Amino acid sequence: MSDGETGMEFAATLLAQTFQRMRAAGSMSWRGDIRSVDTATALRTLGIDSIEWVSLLLEIETVVGQRLYDSELAELTTLGDLLVLMSRKASEGAR
Repeated sequence: MSDGETGMEFAATLLAQTFQRMRAAGSMSWRGDIRSVDTATALRTLGIDSIEWVSLLLEIETVVGQRLYDSELAELTTLGDLLVLMSRKASEGAR
């Protein structure tokens, strides 16, 4: 994380980079810019299928260097929730 960058901004950047890598690899069909999506948007409305979600979550685990537990994932409903989780996990991984 760079100076002046918040945990949420850092998480948004990581998520955007993850989406880019997955699209380049052909494992993400969603073509939107995740940074332009309101954080209050429900994850289920993004049109990402279940296999893509599993791939995305595995990529996020790799990027943040922390395991995402089922109990944490069950609480995710919005993009903001996902970014908060990523921010928290990234900061835990940096310790």
